[in-house]
Amino acid sequence: MTLRGSLTNNQGTYRKEEISLASYIEGPVLVAGSSSYQISLESLLIGHEDWVYSVEWQPPSITSVEETTYHQPQSILSASMDKTMMIWQPERKTGIWMNVVTVGELSHSALGFYGGHWSPDGNAILAHGYGGAFHLWKNVGVDVDHWQPQKVPSGHFAAVTDIAWARSGEYMVSVSLDQVMFCS
Repeated sequence: MTLRGSLTNNQGTYRKEEISLASYIEGPVLVAGSSSYQISLESLLIGHEDWVYSVEWQPPSITSVEETTYHQPQSILSASMDKTMMIWQPERKTGIWMNVVTVGELSHSALGFYGGHWSPDGNAILAHGYGGAFHLWKNVGVDVDHWQPQKVPSGHFAAVTDIAWARSGEYMVSVSLDQVMFCS
């Protein structure tokens, strides 16, 4: 889309700047105090067929226990109302972000996912759906990704307001408007 034109009135000429996709790729310059920042579009994640409600980086992993050094994996998890979650990683040669894993629900009763979360170790992903249901997948592959659905906790009878994994990744806690907290 490109907008061009000018308007003349009694105060002078008002000129619209050209707005195109290139304007977004280059990004606007934001000024905050004495610093200026430019935000640019690096890549579009194209693959979901409905609204995306959650995007989250894979958590860092510890690479050396002695020195406590961390490695940030180049993986993004997205959750959508199209009933899928996707894991995105950059292609090695081009750097283009590609969908490498897709998990989801095929039933007609599921209404999509409002959010997706990584486990602390990055080997499990959890979605929470429109009706309050949890959906869990675990990577059981050794050399390659192989994500399989897992049994999930249930029991809340009102809306779930928050969930969190334990730092160890062994369990998770959920709280709800029903004033009940579950550890699973």
